Parts: sequence; C-alpha cells; structure tokens
Amino acid sequence: MDEMRSEFFYCTLNEGKTMEDVKAQSRQYGEFSKKNGTHYTQAILLPMHAGQTDYDYITWGTWPAPVRQRFESLLASKWQGHHLQGKQMYR
Repeated sequence: MDEMRSEFFYCTLNEGKTMEDVKAQSRQYGEFSKKNGTHYTQAILLPMHAGQTDYDYITWGTWPAPVRQRFESLLASKWQGHHLQGKQMYR
C-alpha cells in the first residue's frame, strides 16, 4: 500500500454561509482536483458526539505521497488564486 498524506481543517462557517455552500465548494474542488490529476480525496466531517466544539465542521483531505509536490504546486497556483476569490466558506 502506498503512503498517504492527510490534512485536516477545523472550520467555522462565515456569516450567511451554509453547509450547502460548503458542499458546493467541495464539489468544485473535486472537479478541479480530478481534472489536474492530483488524486486528492476530500471529506466533510460533521461533529455528532463531540460535545461543545469551536468549529462547525472538519474538512479532511488525503492524497498519495508521490503526488504531494505536484498537488501543492497546483493548489498554490490555480485554486487559491482563482477559484476561492470571494468564495471563502470558513475562517
């Protein structure tokens, strides 16, 4: 089995945003990732039995280790600079 990398973002929705906005952004990112061959997989985790939390949801991303540099390069150059402009769902 190949080594995998993971990242976790503990997110709080911005005012006026909903989980439907988060799911839509996640779908967009999935299409972007697939088109660019990053093999990135993303899941949205919702707390169910966590008690009191200071976040609304967790975004979990994972990808195979060998594509890490290519993925990070694409993320920096394409996604953050273009697709997220004015569409941030969390702080």
